[in-house]
Amino acid sequence: MPVSATPLDRMVSSFDASTRRGAVLAMGLLIAGCGWAAKLEAISRLDGSRAAYRACTAQGKNDPQQCETERKAYEADLADAGRPRGVFTGWSWF
Repeated sequence: MPVSATPLDRMVSSFDASTRRGAVLAMGLLIAGCGWAAKLEAISRLDGSRAAYRACTAQGKNDPQQCETERKAYEADLADAGRPRGVFTGWSWF
């Protein structure tokens, strides 16, 4: 007894192989790009905290304790900017 095709089966079978390959590629690119915005934001924060730390050390070269807050913020942002993001967090280049 043949099983009737569901609407989803009919829709999937209507796509040829190249269309399916293109759809899979597009979905892969969308998923892989999920972490880029967060990564760019972290790098931007890192640039700001680095500039603040450098400015502080340039002003108070005699007392390193004066810039302790800026140094801690810079180190935290440095660790955060290096953290992998996105769906594929096992790969550091994402």
